Amino acid sequence: MKLPCHDLFSRFRMKKKIAIKYFTTEWQDMRAQLHNYLETLDQEDLHRFRVQVKKLKALLVLCSYRRNGRQLKGYFKPVKNVFQQAGELRNAYISGKMDPQAENLTTAMRNLRSCAVDFLKCSANVRRRIKKRLRRIRQRNVRRFYEKQLRFAAGVLSEHFSAERLHECRKRIKLLRYNYPLVRGELPFRLDTAYLDELQEAIGQWHDHWLAGSRDPSEAREVRRLSKRFKERVNGDQSPVI
Repeated sequence: MKLPCHDLFSRFRMKKKIAIKYFTTEWQDMRAQLHNYLETLDQEDLHRFRVQVKKLKALLVLCSYRRNGRQLKGYFKPVKNVFQQAGELRNAYISGKMDPQAENLTTAMRNLRSCAVDFLKCSANVRRRIKKRLRRIRQRNVRRFYEKQLRFAAGVLSEHFSAERLHECRKRIKLLRYNYPLVRGELPFRLDTAYLDELQEAIGQWHDHWLAGSRDPSEAREVRRLSKRFKERVNGDQSPVI
């Protein structure tokens, strides 16, 4: 049934409002977790901050899809700078190069604090610039985006088994998972979220142990098993989007 023009306009506004509401909520949570870390220096707060950043970035990547090169990620650079410093600090803890109980701040911790303080001073302006540019995405582009990312991940898993490729695959899966609650109604299929979570968690555990230099053969076997199943479901009749 063809909708009247005013109904089409109403749908457009509603979808845009949903994206803005989601963005605003996740942004506030991200700032709160960063504040918490600066006060407590707790690695769990830092981890939660990084998760919030990934959720926001996933939204911006999706919103930038098929927009003739107009990428929203560029406006996200101040957040990305803090995220990268937080990642360096996290990797240092995982690899055992840093004692979390140390009294003196290490170079990584000082760099993160300096970068975080600078970001918090300008975060309101950064949020406004991004918020103004959020747009509704057409349903067909949402579907194409999800299909493209799934094919890409399957292709990565078909190549030589390495930490870099697995890490990239995990990022693509998280991109789909973080956006799924927003676009579930726009997709003509259903993601098998439990299975995708199992795969990305297995890759994450393997990658953390790889960073720490304590690889577990059983974890590698589990990643290979799940990777093989993923490729079969994406490329075969059984899709992970059932």
